[in-house]
Amino acid sequence: MCNVLTFLLFSIQGMALVFAPLRGETLTLFCQLAQQAGFFVSQHQQYDAQVMDVHLKVRHMIKNRNT
Repeated sequence: MCNVLTFLLFSIQGMALVFAPLRGETLTLFCQLAQQAGFFVSQHQQYDAQVMDVHLKVRHMIKNRNT
C-alpha cells in the first residue's frame, strides 16, 4: 500500500487520510513503513462521545465479570 501511495501522492504532492481501527499491531507497522517511505505520519483518535461512553461501560462490565 505504501508503494501505491508513493506513486499516487508524491507526483501531485497530495495527502492521504487512512481510517483504521487499533487492532493488533498492523496500524503501527503500516505507519512505520509509511514513515520509512518518506511520508509524514500523524495519528488522531476522535470518537463520538456517546459511542465512547457505551464502549467504556461495556468494557468495565466485562472486566468486572472476569475478575
